[in-house]
Amino acid sequence: MGAPASLGESRPLAEWAKLGVRRVDGRALAERPLGAALMAPGGAEGPCFLVTDNFRALLKWNNSSYFATAVGFLADSVDKP
Repeated sequence: MGAPASLGESRPLAEWAKLGVRRVDGRALAERPLGAALMAPGGAEGPCFLVTDNFRALLKWNNSSYFATAVGFLADSVDKP
């Protein structure tokens, strides 16, 4: 893909979409005015995640990318009305 994988580089979701980033199920990213950074906890060969300021807030509480990622997965799995 060629895009940097760093928490230090936040871009609007629309820009990530232009670079070819999609949801894991292949759908387009949400069209919201939200910034996100690309994180690759497993390195170049592992999965990548778009993370927002909520991820950074979790890191302040527990400075573990694995913890913050697990919380994100848990939050995404909760049924939303």
